[in-house]
Amino acid sequence: LWSLLTVFTHMVAAACANVRLVGRLTGQTSALERLVDERTRQVQHSRDALRVVFDSLPDGVILLDAEERLVAANQFFCATIIGRHPRELVGQSYSHVWQLLERQPNVRVELTPGHEPGRQQLIVHMGGPEHARSFTVRRSPVGAEGGRAEQHLEFWSAMG
Repeated sequence: LWSLLTVFTHMVAAACANVRLVGRLTGQTSALERLVDERTRQVQHSRDALRVVFDSLPDGVILLDAEERLVAANQFFCATIIGRHPRELVGQSYSHVWQLLERQPNVRVELTPGHEPGRQQLIVHMGGPEHARSFTVRRSPVGAEGGRAEQHLEFWSAMG
């Protein structure tokens, strides 16, 4: 009988300990959820602030992934150069973006000697004589590890 009472006492003690552990885990889970929510708000705020800066740049800027797909495009590039909403461009191939550009009237592309020896510069002319616009296009690698760029930023700067 005493051995059964001892076993029963140990089981009750273990159950009580488990209840306390579950209570502590529940409290820690709530604390972690609050922390994750706070960090998520901070990341969203940072993302929104960066988007404002990105969209305020005076040049067209696009971000391409390693497979030449559009990851991001700023408002200037979308509205002024391509004439499409960013949602229509993100995820599209770079060649598709060029096809959209080439469908516009009076688009002419030329390669000229660049500022650096041995490098050429791409210039895109758009619009008719009354609304002519020209852009120099410059590409920079981003996140190059092991010699291969993971992404590219492309800047479309208005000339003149």
